[in-house]
Amino acid sequence: MSIIDDMLLEISKTEYGEVNFSVITHQGKPVALESQRFRKIKYHTSDNAKATAEVVQLIKNMVDRKQSGVLNFTITFSEGNIKELVNYFHNKKNYKNENAIDK
Repeated sequence: MSIIDDMLLEISKTEYGEVNFSVITHQGKPVALESQRFRKIKYHTSDNAKATAEVVQLIKNMVDRKQSGVLNFTITFSEGNIKELVNYFHNKKNYKNENAIDK
């Protein structure tokens, strides 16, 4: 996969939110791609259980996949009801110089 393909994949994983990219270069060639995704999920007033299950699933996924790193999320409340959950994901992919871009 090229860097562009990897960027499009990261974007497609974020239905609502924001994706930021950094390309690390060496001798004028891309050698790594870092991405930060902020995924937003909005909830209705009766969805507290659903939002809580989503947080538990995020933690479970990290454990099941034996991932390393930091899991960040923010929960916005309104009158005791969860209105929004924002997850932060940080990814880094390293490339061999010759494989980073399509030729």
